[in-house]
Order: sequence, then structure tokens, then C-alpha cells
Amino acid sequence: MPFKFIKPKGISIDKMRKAIDQGLLATAAVVKVDMELATGTWEPETKPKWVEKLRTVQGTREWSYMTDSTPFVWVNNGTAGPYPIPKLPKMEGSLAFQEGFIPKTIPGRLMAGPGASFGKFVYAKQVMHPGIKARHITEDETERIKKDAAWRVQDAIKASFGQSQAAVVAAGTED
Repeated sequence: MPFKFIKPKGISIDKMRKAIDQGLLATAAVVKVDMELATGTWEPETKPKWVEKLRTVQGTREWSYMTDSTPFVWVNNGTAGPYPIPKLPKMEGSLAFQEGFIPKTIPGRLMAGPGASFGKFVYAKQVMHPGIKARHITEDETERIKKDAAWRVQDAIKASFGQSQAAVVAAGTED
């Protein structure tokens, strides 16, 4: 989430950077909780490992929270379907699975539930997987947190510079 600022007279760049960082890191704490909510019931081997970065890019201060976890990318972006899942050569017999399925995540909701398989068992040599419907977790979180981040940065600026200077400084946080 990028924030640019203008430098009014008498404002310390270091003090400004620290205030922006405080606001971004306060927002980061909220994002971390939300991402844990979105993946909280995932198995340890599929749960994403997140990387956090706070940096300046071409004069813009930004904070990011990223993962390249394959299961998270599939759930977040979705997968095309249908596609075949053949029985592995080393497996004996058929694939076995239950007819019904409730996913752990639901599009448009930033929560993870228990998920479940249910119904009678079906046996097949090959199945057509319907694909995964994109959950857009990162896009939804970015939209949800934008205003919150702006308020948190502005509050940090007010705390650092006082109300009178904060109005001038905050003008530089809009992009």
C-alpha cells in the first residue's frame, strides 16, 4: 500500500518517514490478523508462509505482505476447470472420494471455516475436477483496508506533528 508525501517547510523527512511507517505498521497488524482469519483452518502443510516488506520505491513508502504459496495462489486466483485428475500409476484400483464438498473459504468472505466432505463414496479411474472458484482474498483485503490505512497514517502524522501541521502533511498521503 503506497503513500507519497509532500514536504512542507520545517518538516523533517526522517520524522515524516517514521510517522508514515508507524501508520503502515499499525495497518499491517490488522492485515496479518485478517490473513490469519482467511487461512486459519488450513492444514500446516498448505498454510501460506508470509513475507513482510517495508521499503521506499521511487520516493513512495510502501508496506507489503506477500506469499508464493501454491495452494493460496490457487484459492486466491482460482483455477480453470474442468480438468482431468487421473489415477496415479502406482495406485491400485480407483480413486475414492465423497460426492459432496464444502470449501474452507467462501468468495467475498474473509473467514475460513472447517470445510467438509460428505455423502456416499464414489470410485473412478479418472475424475474431472471442476476447478477452484477464485476467492480474491488479497484484492478484497486491499479494498477493505485502504481507508483504514489512510486514517492510521494520518493519526500517526497527527501524533508526530500536531494537528495544525498534520492537515498540510496529510494532503500528501492521497494518491
